Parts: sequence; structure tokens; C-alpha cells
Amino acid sequence: MTFEQVTSIGKYSPTAYISGRCKAEKISGCRYWVMFADNKALEKDGTPDIIGFLVIDGAGHRFAYGTGPVIKGDIKVISSN
Repeated sequence: MTFEQVTSIGKYSPTAYISGRCKAEKISGCRYWVMFADNKALEKDGTPDIIGFLVIDGAGHRFAYGTGPVIKGDIKVISSN
């Protein structure tokens, strides 16, 4: 797996994006994207941090994806802004 780009944006909900190439037995030209959204440690019923990912092949066919809240723990993203 390679990291080709790592970018962070946002002031109030900093978000990090990571993308690159990956190796998988049945995925020719494997590429991935991962997103981490830092929604801060808000009050108990606040918005949770979010993680999402996508894996595609060289032709753009989707092989795996998902997005969901972080149930335990806290993501910290330092924005480049």
C-alpha cells in the first residue's frame, strides 16, 4: 500500500483525506480513499467523529466502501488551514 496524498481541511470539523494504491489478489489497479472527520469532543449527544473508505479497481469499479461513526475513542485531525 502507498500513500499518494494526505490532505486536511476545515476549521470547526477538521477532515483528513488519505488516498493511494493498494495490492489485492483480485483487484487489478487497486486504489483506496479514506476520510476521517473530527467532529470534536462535543457534549454527550453531539455529532460523533466519522470514518469512511472506498476501494476501486483501475477501471473505477467499486469493490468495498463504508462510512460510519466512531463509537469509542476520539479522532484528532490537525487542519492545514
